Amino acid sequence: MNPIEAVTHPDPYPYYARLVAESPFHRDPELGFWVATSAEAVTAVLTHPSARVRPAGEPLPIFRGFARMNDGEAHRALRPPVEAMLDALHLARVRDTVDRFVTPIDVNELAFTLPTRVLASLFGVEDDVTEDVRALVQSVFRGVPAPSAAERLLARFDVAQIGVMVQAYDATAGLILATLLAMARHGDTDVEDVLRFDSPVQNTRRFIAERCVIHGETLEPGDVVLVVVGAANHDPRANGEIFTFGIGAHACPGKTIAVTIARAAIARLLANGFDPSRIDPHPAYRPAPNVRIPILSVARR
Repeated sequence: MNPIEAVTHPDPYPYYARLVAESPFHRDPELGFWVATSAEAVTAVLTHPSARVRPAGEPLPIFRGFARMNDGEAHRALRPPVEAMLDALHLARVRDTVDRFVTPIDVNELAFTLPTRVLASLFGVEDDVTEDVRALVQSVFRGVPAPSAAERLLARFDVAQIGVMVQAYDATAGLILATLLAMARHGDTDVEDVLRFDSPVQNTRRFIAERCVIHGETLEPGDVVLVVVGAANHDPRANGEIFTFGIGAHACPGKTIAVTIARAAIARLLANGFDPSRIDPHPAYRPAPNVRIPILSVARR
């Protein structure tokens, strides 16, 4: 196993624990990356000014206006509108909107369509734009061009709104499904526990822009650091910190919205009679290098 393969392993956490104890910050010769796993190392990388969210000189494939894709002055200018927009989304209205869109369809599909439909509705668009957001996620993070999807979304939303929907797509879906899986295994489970112990976001990356020293190691321009937040969450020295949504300047401002959508979705599913005990507790996982999303199999009644 390596830290990329671990994302979809049935139980990566003993492996992560070994990395935290024995190799909290090391260079993986197979991957060619530096790997940060302990709470201290992850904090050091995510808060270091030379560790950037994009490789130096590499243009964005689309939407240069996404706050999370920028550093420095550009990021500081783009982030406040995102925070203001999210602050304006009253949580009671978020919960009410979730209730409207929880329908009796396959729970895996619901988890992906629900966050997009809820946010689109809160932003004033009632029709389903999930497929365009799905295409855009692939475009931004997986290098699959989606110009027509981008054009359709830009006709309805501003860039900050699109950025929030893109970030919510995988993370919130994973949080809903992972919480339902935890309920199948352990009974009543809180979303916050899942954020710590089976994070939907397992890792992120940082790109070194200048020669620097991080956690006692000298890194060179062009080095890549795999930041394994799924391991840091389990570090006993984390002191209660949850790294799932990042820390530092790029900490995701959408945590509260994601948790609210996930909690409200699960509450509505339970109220509608969904029984988590019917979920197979040993699922497969969607193939992905950084997000851990179970594919739930639900037995018929």
